[in-house]
Amino acid sequence: SGTFVVKAPSPSSSVQPPPSPLPPMDAFKKGITFADWVPFDRPPRPTPLYYPVMADQALKNLAATGANWIMLIVTNGQETIVSTNITRNQYATASDQALRHMVDLAHSLGMRVMLRPQIRLSNDPTHSWIDIGAAFTSEEQWQAWFASYREFINYYAAFAQDAGVDILVIGDELSSTTHRENDWRRVIAGVRERFKGPITYSSIGGLPSAP
Repeated sequence: SGTFVVKAPSPSSSVQPPPSPLPPMDAFKKGITFADWVPFDRPPRPTPLYYPVMADQALKNLAATGANWIMLIVTNGQETIVSTNITRNQYATASDQALRHMVDLAHSLGMRVMLRPQIRLSNDPTHSWIDIGAAFTSEEQWQAWFASYREFINYYAAFAQDAGVDILVIGDELSSTTHRENDWRRVIAGVRERFKGPITYSSIGGLPSAP
């Protein structure tokens, strides 16, 4: 596969307004999801994710609505629901530089940031990420997947700490895995070693519990 580079425009030389104050952490959250992604099974697009030409103005428009939080999305992938290797993708995973720019810009506009790393499937059109783990048949598969998951989420925990993210989502709608309590406690312990802010989990309602 080829590699392309699209340079971001140079920062404007005009005088910028002073940063807006951030809301207290316990203030009512007027939040909006701020997402830019390409599905792992789709062709790449010509510009990188969170490209400043478009993303910066979109974020400023959100701030103008009175929003004081955003949930910033970053996507990693695995091939199928029985795959045990979670990977980043040149086109479908936002770069750390782009994410850091969004965090900094949101903070300057008076919005706090919740970072939500998520997993999507690249080669399994009949299933959803919520089915990950549902077809595992051995303990070896579970342990291989959770080892990869810890590597994935620990990476973003360290990033979140360095970038000043306000809340980190440690899991996103992985309802076929949540019965694995001990494995999730290991995930949490690893995240807490790297990220000192509040953490949460993005659950999905209306689904039967895993056996």
